[in-house]
Amino acid sequence: MLFACFMIDKPGMNEKRNDLRPVHQGYLETSRDKLYLAGPLWNDARTKMLGSLYVVEQKDKAATTAWLAGEPFFQNGLFSSKYIYGWDHLKGDRESKENLTLYFHLDAPSAPDKRASLREQHVDYLTIYLDHLFAVGPLYKDSDKTEFEDRIGSMFIVDFPDRPRADEWRAQEPYTRNDVYDHCWGYAYENLWRGV
Repeated sequence: MLFACFMIDKPGMNEKRNDLRPVHQGYLETSRDKLYLAGPLWNDARTKMLGSLYVVEQKDKAATTAWLAGEPFFQNGLFSSKYIYGWDHLKGDRESKENLTLYFHLDAPSAPDKRASLREQHVDYLTIYLDHLFAVGPLYKDSDKTEFEDRIGSMFIVDFPDRPRADEWRAQEPYTRNDVYDHCWGYAYENLWRGV
C-alpha cells in the first residue's frame, strides 16, 4: 500500500536541511523502487523549504515508520510534526507541473456520515477539475482497514496558477465546504521523485 509521510520542519531548520540534502537525496535514491512521490514543501513564494512529503510503497505503517527512521532529515530532528497514513491515489496523472499546492486534511469526528452523503458531489467536483489534479485520494490509519468507512482524511496535490486560486478551488470542494475536515495544512509543493 502507499503511505503518505507528511513532515513539517521545526523553525530555523533551513540551513540544516540544505546541509543534509546530499545524504537525504542519496537515501531516497536507494529507495527509488519504493518511492511513488517525494519532494519539499515550500512557502508560497517558493523561497524557503518548510517540510517534506514522501509517498512510499510499504506493507503497513510499521514498515513505513521503519523506513522513515533511516531518512536523514528524520534522523537529524528536522521535523516538528510527523503524519504517516495510508493513502489511495484515486485521481490525478502525476505529470510534471510547475505550480503545485498540497493540501493535507484530517477528518472531523462527524466526518463518516458527511463523507457518505457528499461522496457523489465530491467525485463530480474532482472530475470537473481533472486537468488540475496532480494526485488526489483518501487517507487511512493503516493498510488493514481501507474500506470507504475507514477513510480518515484526504490529500490533494493540485495545479493552479497561484495559491489564491488553489485556495479558492479547495474552499468550494464539497468535503471542505461542508466541514468534513477539522484540520488542514496547505503548502506549495515541488515533486522531485515520481515512481511507477
